[in-house]
Amino acid sequence: MKSMASRAYVTADGWSAKLSLSFERALARTNLRVKERAGPLSVQRPFYPEEDVCHAYVLHPPGGVVGGDQLELNVQVREQSSALITTPAANKIYRSNGPESQIKQQFSVESGGTLEWLPQETILFGGSSLSACTRVNLNPSARFSGWDIVILGRPFSGDRYERGAFDQQMTIAVADKPILNERHRWRNEEPMLGAAWGCRGNCALASVYAYPADPDLLKRVQRLIASSPADAGVTLLDQLLVVRILGTAPQIVRALAEKLWTGMRPLQMGRAASRPRIWST
Repeated sequence: MKSMASRAYVTADGWSAKLSLSFERALARTNLRVKERAGPLSVQRPFYPEEDVCHAYVLHPPGGVVGGDQLELNVQVREQSSALITTPAANKIYRSNGPESQIKQQFSVESGGTLEWLPQETILFGGSSLSACTRVNLNPSARFSGWDIVILGRPFSGDRYERGAFDQQMTIAVADKPILNERHRWRNEEPMLGAAWGCRGNCALASVYAYPADPDLLKRVQRLIASSPADAGVTLLDQLLVVRILGTAPQIVRALAEKLWTGMRPLQMGRAASRPRIWST
């Protein structure tokens, strides 16, 4: 039985949770402040493996999302602050008997701020229904890198994602002007999942983003993806670099995403990669 405190955050069809974070520079490092928290969404204490950069882990204790759940994450990175945010485990979207799950994420990075949004994979179970909306708004002098990794089904457990509903929106704006505004949407047995012009039957797909980017960063990424067993391509949209990855196995796509982040960080962020230790547990 749920307690009275937790029951306040349960809707008619599922959990409702909200977490608002602010990263603010004070003296020599960035501090984390929790501005709002409701329901089963929280954050671990910050870590500082590289002095000034605040590493934070966003937690969803239930371990997965069921039909009707509504999760909202709001992040502000203040002037001259630096944050790296990840998650301790994959986000599992379980099979739904009808209700749609919703995830809404908003990130704002102010002048001179740096944000790295590197969540672990989202696993779409066969029969799941998810609407995910992410918006990133950057000051022109801000820096951002991020990725989104989606796994269709559980290929090693016999779940081939034969049916499901997925609606994903991604907007990246600079000074409130969108430079990327895209939407991926499919319902149940979508031909795009197997078509040559779509996912081509691959079970893992990802997008990797970097701002600001220039032709030198583009060339480095082109070299990095050339030797990967994943199918990948890279585009430079003004100062936003976008990489698309398709793979036959989750580990192939994840490995390339990490390789790109590690290779881009010195050029883009001016510092060597510091891999979050939670990824090794």
